Amino acid sequence: MAGTTELQAVNRLLRMVQLDPVEGLDGLISGDAQAHDALRYAHNELCMQQWAFNTEEVRLKPDDKGEIKVGFNVLGVAPLCPADARRWIVRDGKLYDSQEGMGFKVGREIQATLTRFIPWEQMQEHQRQMVVATAARTWVRDKTADPVLIRSLQVEWQLARERFVQVESANVPVNLLDNRKPKQWQRQLAGHWISSTGGYR
Repeated sequence: MAGTTELQAVNRLLRMVQLDPVEGLDGLISGDAQAHDALRYAHNELCMQQWAFNTEEVRLKPDDKGEIKVGFNVLGVAPLCPADARRWIVRDGKLYDSQEGMGFKVGREIQATLTRFIPWEQMQEHQRQMVVATAARTWVRDKTADPVLIRSLQVEWQLARERFVQVESANVPVNLLDNRKPKQWQRQLAGHWISSTGGYR
């Protein structure tokens, strides 16, 4: 997918603190590595949240061993059955019983919402810009005492957030909007709008 590459995003962070851009992401040291780490942290942080682009409602079926494999890119599982709330976690790419002592032996179907990690190259541009703005607001802000730059980063983050929420809300399928029990990301879409200020937080 065309758009800002991960390397370009790292170099953008480096230029903000007057560091030279790098030619690749392998073998980074010092400030270069810190910039890359900040970007990856912001990327993971966004994917940990439940949004339209990284959630999927599925019916999970156990295999012959009674285990349910969800894959190593699944960051969280939210069962739709209230009795299963906070019972299942993801461990080694499989569902794990954290309460009843069953371990990986699920033994039955589970309907749940999965939250997945989306690789950088599969993200859309508004999602990448949200990651970059978040990394800049935290990492770059800690590297500078320039009040003008700090304010600029905050404004950039707010604009990126507004664009992100706007596009994500437009991408929500109609049948999901009709769900009587809104998912966390649907509640987030409503919660980030502040009617008194006319913007997103």
